[in-house]
Amino acid sequence: RMAARDAGDAALAADVLPGVGAGAEDPDADPASGDGLLLSFHEEIVDELLERDGLTVMAEGLGLSETLAGIIRALPRASAPPKASDSALATLLLPSTDATDATRHASGASASTSKPGGCAGGNVDGATLILGLNDAQKRALRVHLKRLAPDTPFPPEITADFAGADRLRAYDAGGPMFVTTRIAAVDILSERLPPARIAGIVVGNAHRVTDFSGEAFVARLFRAGNRVGFVRGVTDRPGDLTRGFNGVERVMKALMVRRVNLWPRFHLGVRACLDKHAPEVVELRQPLSPATRAIQDAIVEVMHACMSELRKSRHVDVSELTVEKGLHKSFDRVLQRQLDPVWHGVSRKLKQIVYDLRTLRNLATYLLRYDAVTFLRYLETLRVAEGRESVWLYTDAAHTIFEQAKRRVYVLRGTKGGAAASHAGDACVTEISAPEAMRPETELVTVLEPMPKWALLEEIVDEVRREKAKLRRRMLAEDEGAFDAEGRVDLTGDADDRAEADFASQAGPGDESYVPTRLERFGQGPLLVVAKDDATASQLANLLRHGAEKLMRAIWGDYLERQRAAGTAGGAVRARGGRGGR
Repeated sequence: RMAARDAGDAALAADVLPGVGAGAEDPDADPASGDGLLLSFHEEIVDELLERDGLTVMAEGLGLSETLAGIIRALPRASAPPKASDSALATLLLPSTDATDATRHASGASASTSKPGGCAGGNVDGATLILGLNDAQKRALRVHLKRLAPDTPFPPEITADFAGADRLRAYDAGGPMFVTTRIAAVDILSERLPPARIAGIVVGNAHRVTDFSGEAFVARLFRAGNRVGFVRGVTDRPGDLTRGFNGVERVMKALMVRRVNLWPRFHLGVRACLDKHAPEVVELRQPLSPATRAIQDAIVEVMHACMSELRKSRHVDVSELTVEKGLHKSFDRVLQRQLDPVWHGVSRKLKQIVYDLRTLRNLATYLLRYDAVTFLRYLETLRVAEGRESVWLYTDAAHTIFEQAKRRVYVLRGTKGGAAASHAGDACVTEISAPEAMRPETELVTVLEPMPKWALLEEIVDEVRREKAKLRRRMLAEDEGAFDAEGRVDLTGDADDRAEADFASQAGPGDESYVPTRLERFGQGPLLVVAKDDATASQLANLLRHGAEKLMRAIWGDYLERQRAAGTAGGAVRARGGRGGR
């Protein structure tokens, strides 16, 4: 089996490495170089899905893309790869009209005689519709499929770019294909894609399926005209299935399946596979700055006050109302589940408290995700959008949140004695209160506090670069004979060495490429920084390229430009009386 530490490389590469997952092909690549192997539990999941219909629920992070790649590899291939808006080429590649009619007739006959259940049931030569995947998952799926089965073509994506005739040719070609639910429903209803011509349906992200979703509608149309084709749902978001009552039952009913397959992380097959190559994790904790800590404490204080008001309602379970639970996204679902049946009878004040709790939870999340300038901009937008409705904006804790957020970006200071005192030095510079900010001797001093974790990231990256340079010098010196075997620096342990030797001896000559190369053994591989979203990844790239100070000044300049464009030049630095920075 492939080592577990290599299981997620392709998925990470699909999101990080340029050109990977976007259809880039290497003309010099050897098609036979793919290993064609899945992890043992991935193969069990694929076999289970191919054997019978059902809903497969995997633990988050176990590899949804790898599982789907294994399913696509096992499905019958299309007779020819269709292309959008290229009728002439499609005519040359796809079967003729007579052949298509004969195939359709034979497929209909096989659909009526084959047994239900596995992929072999129903119309084997028909189209397999893959629904519910987003673009990022498709990119990762392309990488995994190319690794597992280099000779298997990537399924075409039937979009609005395909004309009606082109879609018909694609359906006649059969094989797996990505189709939007809207196009699938329209083509089934218009009989461009008869249900008898469909081999089956694979639904990714099945946790999103509801009775009124497009996937459920397509499944009903398919089952109405095809009782033997397969329907398989796959998801790696078990937490989302706990939303509301009977989440799993609701999805199974919408997909018309009777079996659910559970693959938690503590499954014996999963543990046996992953524990062999458990990663070495070093967790570093970065303390918050005093201003950030003050904002966080103020947010918790406001949430506690909202919780106290919410406890007075007879519609809410008091045991669920804790600040710790309120900081998690699932708290919104818990509240919504309790209040949905009586939402029409809930008072306006209670509804506003529910909205405020959601806003405060987002505020606590953005405090740790956004830089100081972006967080201040969000607060100003929030004050304009919810100032008249939200009660929490008029509390003392809200005043603390706004004031500390400003102090992370700038402070207003006055020089004693006006301009004459400006030459007396820093000793005469003191921070002033908001009403005094209108005096002409007021000076704005930028603070531009960087995020605390930025310094930690820069420190780690510098340390890794120094270690890589040191190991590279040792590697080059070994090539020149300056270092013997005892002086070699190897990043792998003894257990890894034995495992690699055993794997190389069992895999055979054709799989010896899986033994780490010299560059890998001397730590010359890339450093992968994983971020939550594209915006954070771009910001961290600019941080490592330009440094924290230059990055914060660029963000501050963009903030001022936006203020000028909005016609509020100087509004960000003009003090306003009243609570909450007004």
